[in-house]
Amino acid sequence: MRKNMRKGRLYYLRKTLVALGILVGLFVSVFPVLWQMVTSLRPTVDTFSYRLNVIPKRLTVAHYLTVFNRIQLGRYLANTVVVSLAVTFVVLIVGTLAAYALIRMNFRGRNVVQALFLGARLLPIITALVPLFIFVSKLKLLDTFAALILIHVAFKLPVTIWLMQGFIAAVPYELEEAAFLDGCNTRQVLSRVIFPLVLPGLAASGIIAFLFTWNDLIIALVLSSTIRTQPMSVGLTNFFLEHGIDWGPMSAAAVIMLVPAFVFAFFAQRYLIQGLTAGAVKG
Repeated sequence: MRKNMRKGRLYYLRKTLVALGILVGLFVSVFPVLWQMVTSLRPTVDTFSYRLNVIPKRLTVAHYLTVFNRIQLGRYLANTVVVSLAVTFVVLIVGTLAAYALIRMNFRGRNVVQALFLGARLLPIITALVPLFIFVSKLKLLDTFAALILIHVAFKLPVTIWLMQGFIAAVPYELEEAAFLDGCNTRQVLSRVIFPLVLPGLAASGIIAFLFTWNDLIIALVLSSTIRTQPMSVGLTNFFLEHGIDWGPMSAAAVIMLVPAFVFAFFAQRYLIQGLTAGAVKG
């Protein structure tokens, strides 16, 4: 009896500790976003007050009006959408085809190629900025969408290949053999057999590529010099003033930038969870 009671207490203690850990992790993740939203609605005087008021006593939309008046918000958001969608599309097509080749085709140096892709993912972006800037300037592609898309694809591609390998490896090769026997060529096998069966993996890879591109700052800051191609993340730097940071308008602009990504992630989270969990089991 005592042994069972002790086990029951340990069980509930572990459950309590796990719940507390989840709550702490959730607080750490959500609090910066909530604080940013509060700062965007808080008057400037209250923002720099020595009294810490988590719940503002007054609310204002002046910071949002400042954002619309100071920067070309629509152009920044349009640039961000164009680059993010283009990168996602290219990464999914190229990454899936590369993963298929690495899984289904036997060729000399296949393991070396896989190691190179994973090694490229371990390379911090900041260490490659100077060579990338020189490379893009030699191609005369500075301040172009082509340069942004090309560099983003190069850094997002290894993750997509790594994720898609697990999904493609889980597809029985007998299905492809049956399709070949029915007269399909490789392109038809990919479009009619492989792509429909690895749809959760495509969804997960696409969501990851889209969100990482949407939130990127460092690549655009180096390769874009005018509003013609600058995304919203670079537009936020307009609120870095000579003698400080205009926290209110910058927080308002960050909230505006967050809304499309949040809506996209909200509707796509089901596919993201399905894809990642399925990939973990299949891989």
